[in-house]
Amino acid sequence: MTIMSSVSGLEDEHAEDSKLLAFKIGRKVGFEVLARLFTNTQHIKKITKTMIEVARSSPTMSAEFLKGLIEENDAEIVMEILLDCTDKVTQKQLCKIFKFMLC
Repeated sequence: MTIMSSVSGLEDEHAEDSKLLAFKIGRKVGFEVLARLFTNTQHIKKITKTMIEVARSSPTMSAEFLKGLIEENDAEIVMEILLDCTDKVTQKQLCKIFKFMLC
């Protein structure tokens, strides 16, 4: 989350690449790990908020992030959270990320 937060305000010529990399790192070590633990709802909310803040700056980056999330391992983490997760807060936060990035 610290990585994603630190790049959210970048505006230089390499900002898009840095933000996308931060998203990938945040997704892998943050959201996926915490989502599978199902008891870290306050941390899931923080990660969701940070991901949305970073995504606000670039629709292109949001599209790339979503594409990677869906294509990686046939969307295993997305399906696991939406279909198998018993924690409604985690499901809601993932849906909030998708909603923001799609609208």
